[in-house]
Amino acid sequence: MILKLLIILFFTLNTTISIFQIPIIKTVPLKHKLIAKKVYTHYLLYREAISSYHEKKYINDKYIQPVEDVQDMIYMANISIGTPPQNFKVVLDTGSANLWVPDISCEYDIPEMKNNYVPIYKNLPECSSFCKVLDYHSCPHLCDPGCCQSQYKKLLNSIFSLINYHHSNDRKCKSKSQFNKDKSLTYIKNGTNFQIRYGTGSANGYQGRDIVCLTPTSLCIPGQIFGQATKLAQFFSDTPIDGILGLAFKSIAVNNVTPPIINAYNMKLLEKPIFTVYMGHYGLIDKQSGGAFTYGGLDTKNCGKVIGYQKLSSPRYWQFNIEGVSFDMFSDKMTSSAISDTGTSLISGPKGIVDLIANKIGSVFDKNLQTWIVDCKYKGPSIGFTIGGKLYEVPVINYVLPIDGKICEFGLFSLDGMSFGPKWILGDPFIRSYCQIHNFIDMTIGFAKPKLLN
Repeated sequence: MILKLLIILFFTLNTTISIFQIPIIKTVPLKHKLIAKKVYTHYLLYREAISSYHEKKYINDKYIQPVEDVQDMIYMANISIGTPPQNFKVVLDTGSANLWVPDISCEYDIPEMKNNYVPIYKNLPECSSFCKVLDYHSCPHLCDPGCCQSQYKKLLNSIFSLINYHHSNDRKCKSKSQFNKDKSLTYIKNGTNFQIRYGTGSANGYQGRDIVCLTPTSLCIPGQIFGQATKLAQFFSDTPIDGILGLAFKSIAVNNVTPPIINAYNMKLLEKPIFTVYMGHYGLIDKQSGGAFTYGGLDTKNCGKVIGYQKLSSPRYWQFNIEGVSFDMFSDKMTSSAISDTGTSLISGPKGIVDLIANKIGSVFDKNLQTWIVDCKYKGPSIGFTIGGKLYEVPVINYVLPIDGKICEFGLFSLDGMSFGPKWILGDPFIRSYCQIHNFIDMTIGFAKPKLLN
């Protein structure tokens, strides 16, 4: 115990107030990988079934992360935890506020179906073989709807069985870096349980306390509380990340944990109470350089002069008001709420506006993929957002996103049905267009043009 205190004291005394920068790595979204392999439709069926499974299992949960999906998280960075350091690839996420990584005891939360497999849908009637070759969109037009529903459920059962078999040897999160508390000289037991639910499942386990380095060999925060995930939703097995580092506010943190970046400022490790996000151009190359996060100051290397600051409208997320949206001859001047979210790969907004812009650029909604597909050669006007009386434009290169070199996705989608939260989520296409300067003491967010054209 004395040795632990001496090591923590050493880190505290030998860290000076400064500005720190960490490069981020971009990975191709899981969605785009699956579309390119022509298996995304099956993934959607599986996802729907898994989501239903988790909704029933965690129906009494108090905390749900409402606006985020694991498959959307594509920018990650390296951090370390413990002494000696144990390294992890994490999403730097402005839409959440907790840090968690897989524990050495981590397992994937997969419905138990192996050996004593029991289908999730029982007593299904037999239907005509003709209906079996139809997908669940066209089947109701040619077959009895009840029969189609049965075939749809049988397909889900088959997918469950296949997925369970495929992952039966990887229940232990072997593909992830895992934190081993017994190998850290500075680990302090906390013991409080934690659980965070996402759109496709949850991460849950218990909390510990240790030195967390965000860069990963500097900006070391002694005694930071973090989550050690002992159970992860199976969807995490298909993503390259180990965990998530939340950069939102303490008011939304599970167990009221102080987020690492705010802890760093409270300990006088940062020059200013800000961090700057710069995201590079989106491309087809996986795990390429994706930009940088700068803690404690402005990113003068990658970002130009600040255009303006906007006061936050909520002390929970990086949420603020926008005064209008425009595209070509269309203009909507209604004030609405928005959040800047590094954990969302697209921009989401009201269905009416998203559909209108999508139709204007000739985009077609693929019902099987649940995605707007657009001509990769499309060259058109920017999408404008008015914030604080200033117009911020997202150019076409940032909202027409290549999937496989032949197919492109329109960078907006709708989230109608959400009765709570912001109307707009300004995800990566907006952040690639403007550096984001987050001030967590003044409660403002600023915007600056990147020096390199995205």
